Amino acid sequence: MTDIRTRFENLFASLRQTPYIEVLNAEIGPPTNEEDIQIVLQRTKGQLPTGVVNFYRALGWVRLEWRHTVKEIATGNMSDQGFIRILPIKEVFDEWEGIIWWGESEAESDGDDEVAERQEFRSVKPFDMFVPEACVAFLQPPPRRGSSNKVWGQPGEHVAFHYCGEQLHKTRYSFDEYIDRLLASRGFWYWPMTLCTETQEEVETRDFRQKMPLLFEDYDDDMFQS
Repeated sequence: MTDIRTRFENLFASLRQTPYIEVLNAEIGPPTNEEDIQIVLQRTKGQLPTGVVNFYRALGWVRLEWRHTVKEIATGNMSDQGFIRILPIKEVFDEWEGIIWWGESEAESDGDDEVAERQEFRSVKPFDMFVPEACVAFLQPPPRRGSSNKVWGQPGEHVAFHYCGEQLHKTRYSFDEYIDRLLASRGFWYWPMTLCTETQEEVETRDFRQKMPLLFEDYDDDMFQS
């Protein structure tokens, strides 16, 4: 089986060879060093979702941005584009306080409900932050609030789509299955919404299903089901 680094390199080359695709950025980071992987394993009770360690041993991060120039379906905004932003593994399993969730407030009036609302998405650990306001993430159980035990749990096998501060939708796909679909999608605008039951009728999902066959002849809609 072709290794994951080569698969991304092949994707970049294919996009560059497509006449109506303009590649704006395409980068792959060097393999993650073993020390960083071991640090992350200490944060996850020694266990990461299947495929994650092998993935990061092959590369450190991925960035891709492209846009199409097909006039018949162009909108002139970011929905004409594709984005991939796979984060370094240490960044994924770092704290996301102030970005994904918010900590204790100094206000004395805060009740349990208000605190719980601010920390609702504390389990979200983004790994593909394809745009600043949305990501695909692992879900890792945080330490219980008020507990002296500050150890995080093991991340779940299935990935989730998160619209920052508002929505969290689980998928039925593992990390490896997500990467397969990521490569097939080329990161086209908000494509992860195709994997979630709750977002099937959203404009982004419908646009993806309509436009992808016009952009890429090998598009297989069966890969993108909730």
